[in-house]
Parts: sequence; structure tokens; C-alpha cells
Amino acid sequence: MFGTNICRSVPFTAKMWVPTVNFPKLKLLVLELDDAAFESADGRPENAGFHNQSYPGDRYPPSGLWSLGPCILPSVSGNKPLYVSLPYFNKAADEVRDAIIFEDGIEPGAISQLKVDPKTGFIIEGTLQYQVNLLVPKSQYGAANDTMYPLALIQEFKAASREDAENLYNTAYAFPQMIRMVVRVLFSILTVLAFSLLLATVIRKYLDYRAAKEIDEDKVTAVEFNEDDSISDKSMNI
Repeated sequence: MFGTNICRSVPFTAKMWVPTVNFPKLKLLVLELDDAAFESADGRPENAGFHNQSYPGDRYPPSGLWSLGPCILPSVSGNKPLYVSLPYFNKAADEVRDAIIFEDGIEPGAISQLKVDPKTGFIIEGTLQYQVNLLVPKSQYGAANDTMYPLALIQEFKAASREDAENLYNTAYAFPQMIRMVVRVLFSILTVLAFSLLLATVIRKYLDYRAAKEIDEDKVTAVEFNEDDSISDKSMNI
């Protein structure tokens, strides 16, 4: 999936099924950002297309950091090295995570999630969690190490309304299920009717056969009776 706010594509992994918050009948598939998206291009070369080697030491950013350099104009960023990470540097390299102490604690499991209806592909719910950071190179500010300072923490949850979720459920699941049930009932009725017609046809043919056979037997009896009469007449004449 391509994220316009970070100017790169990111892979998601299906995790579990959950009910919709506003309409529990609708079951959603939880998608989470794949761990591979956070790995440094030094260890995963396919991520190099989303980063330049602008990190101190002419290297790619450490794991857990996405550079906003290719995404934000210098006039907007003030030509500052801005990076996006998960909240509290979740899944970031030790050199990044250990350099900052959060006074209010951290949330190790904080990660963005999408909850998708698998049949239509619509995103019904989503939790957006990320952190914007400023890189402070030790070469410019006399710091002991290159340090990533958090500037803003964004945590946002959105969900479809009950009406929208119910409409989707009825359209994608309830109505087709009702149609399938009606079709099955009609098919059963047609099967019974077809069997009844077949049985009636067999019975009709059997009755016609019996009637024709009885007529033939009557004709044979009549012929034999006529032959007996003829023989009797001849005997009397003799």
C-alpha cells in the first residue's frame, strides 16, 4: 500500500479477525505494518529506493526510521532532516531507541493498523500512529551521538458509522445470502416438481401400456371365440 504522507509503499500483514466497533456483525481483517518495512536499507536492500544515504556517515537511516527528505519540500521542512517512526521508536534500532528517555513511559505495541472488509477491500476502521522526529547530528551541535528528537506524536482512530457498516454488511453479505437461500429453495421446489412430473409420466406410460395390453388380450380372445364358433358350425354341418 502506498502512503502519500510518507511518499513510499509499505507492506501489511494480515493478523486476525475482529468485529466492527459500531456494527459487530461485520467481521474485519486486521492488517498491520510488516516488520520488513522498518528494516534499514543496509540490511534490506529493497528498502533503498525509499531512502537516500543522507544519515550521518553517508549511510542509510537505521531501522525504524523513514526519511521525509524525498517527500517534503525544503521550504516546508526548513531544510531540516525530518524522519518518521512508530511511537516511542517502536521497532527502531537500539542506537535510536536508547538515546531518548520518555518521561511518561512508552507503548511497545503502538503500531498503525487497518481493518479491512475482505470481500470488498474497503477500509472500515484504522488506527494511525506515528512520530515525527528531528535528527540532531553530533557534528553540528557538539552532541555525544547523533540523536533523533521527537517533535510530534500523532495517534488517530477512525471508524465507519453504524449506518455505513450496516449498509455494507447488508449489501455484501446479508442480501447475497438471502438470494442464495431463495435460489436453493427454488431449486429444491423445481427438483420436487421435476421428480413429480417424471413420476407422473412413468405412471401414465405404465397405465397406457396396461390398457393397450388389455385391448390386445381382448382382441385375441375375440378371435379365438370366433374360431371356436366356426369350428362348431362346421361340425354341425357334417
